[in-house]
Amino acid sequence: MSAEAVFLPVGDTTFLATELARGPWDPAAQHGGAPAALLMRAFERLRTSDELVLARVTYEFLRSVPLGELDVRSSVLRSGRRVQLLEASIFATMEIRFVAGEFSALGPSTGWFRLQVPLVAGESASPLQSLAAAADFGNGISSVVPWDDHLFINPDLTLYIERRPAGDWICLQAQTRISPGGVGIAESRVFDEQGQVGQATQALLVARR
Repeated sequence: MSAEAVFLPVGDTTFLATELARGPWDPAAQHGGAPAALLMRAFERLRTSDELVLARVTYEFLRSVPLGELDVRSSVLRSGRRVQLLEASIFATMEIRFVAGEFSALGPSTGWFRLQVPLVAGESASPLQSLAAAADFGNGISSVVPWDDHLFINPDLTLYIERRPAGDWICLQAQTRISPGGVGIAESRVFDEQGQVGQATQALLVARR
């Protein structure tokens, strides 16, 4: 039977990743969008001021995130009336509708993304969680080298959020640039159905398979 959510809750801070979190580079590891959305959920649940909003979120993928049980921990590193610093650590299948380009074509593309299943079983994903899950696809939909003989893995993902997104659908207008030394950058303008929400940036490690 196929999974009905990307993660299944095991405890208050422990989650079991299902096959819907599996990534394209390693069958034993997750794609970046799944843990990014799960960490966004952790940020949303921290008890902070209702007057503050998330403006920048940076994810550092220091190693691949394995399928299996994950322990998610979050905290307020620095509290303040106007600025706060949050941290979260980890010890969805997406519906995609392309407006321009496609996965099999090289170059810039634009596509709309929506989670087809819950991020966590028994919960509805928030618009911010949907944004985090979709934003990791920027390098995948705007590749400038063929998937068959190249890797272009992003060890990080930074989101700049201009306002809270609304609704289930998130649009990426993505393009990728690669230098001769094997370093690339994928940049995506991020939209909801009301207009631009922010930007997403990914550094890329590019190599032949």
